[in-house]
Amino acid sequence: MRLMRFAFIALLLLGLVGTQSAFIVTETQQVIVFRFSEVVRIQAEPGLYFRVPFVEQTTEIEKRIIPFQLPNKGVILADQRNIEVDAFARYQITDPQRYYTRTLSGDKARAESQLSDYLSSALTTVLGRSTLGQIVKDDRGDLMVQVASLMRRRAAELGINIVDVRLQSVDLPLNNRAAVYEQMKAEREQEASEIRAKGEERAKSIRAQALIAEGEIRGDAIQLEQEILGEADALRTAVLSEAYDRNVDFARRWLALEGYQKIYEQGGPPLLLSPDKSFFRFLDSLDGSGQTPFLSDGLAPNALENPSDQSGDEN
Repeated sequence: MRLMRFAFIALLLLGLVGTQSAFIVTETQQVIVFRFSEVVRIQAEPGLYFRVPFVEQTTEIEKRIIPFQLPNKGVILADQRNIEVDAFARYQITDPQRYYTRTLSGDKARAESQLSDYLSSALTTVLGRSTLGQIVKDDRGDLMVQVASLMRRRAAELGINIVDVRLQSVDLPLNNRAAVYEQMKAEREQEASEIRAKGEERAKSIRAQALIAEGEIRGDAIQLEQEILGEADALRTAVLSEAYDRNVDFARRWLALEGYQKIYEQGGPPLLLSPDKSFFRFLDSLDGSGQTPFLSDGLAPNALENPSDQSGDEN
């Protein structure tokens, strides 16, 4: 009976020692092993480990990435506008021993309180030298990298690495939101006016260049036209000269008719001609008699080519 009682007590003590000597490290944890409040080692790899029972103690530290959020933060921008931002950061404990000692036994609330102060200071520094346009559309990503870099240097003192920082929202305070909107509207209108002015100036320059180009093209076209007309007149003269040489009588009659036609087409005063003038005799000779009235009147060939010179005599 005593033996069984002794065996039971021994098994009970053995079980108690076993539970006090073995511990498990999971994938999401890292364990600090203490001996009389002094750090002996850190177990970061998952597995089954042992410690000296009743002499060594263990504390579990989170190994995963931990998010935390900064409450509504007011910031004055470089253009003297007030905004309210909601930001959050993600961090990871990379030095468990430093984290444990700097946060008073690994107090998570104390650690995140200090991280909030670091984040608030970094946001004030970086956003305070930026404009609203840079924050909401142009350089938001670069600004957050700067905030994370500033925060990372201070968080390293706690054994913490800052993974990233993000802005959840950027709002204007309710008490001056309408005034800020009006100011933004005025700035956009001024920017639009400047763009329109530059466009009009550019349009004037293009029109002036177009007018210069038009003048050059017209000048070249007029010059080409004169050259073509000169060549055409020369060709016409050559053709008429050749026709005149082939049939002098027909050529004189043809030139005379063209001359009278030009006189009538010019719309000048009416001509009063005597029936016995050469013009009517010329028409009468078209019956095929072959007579040349111009020769009988003693008209020279150059007068036949310009009958308008005789209009004053025939009136």
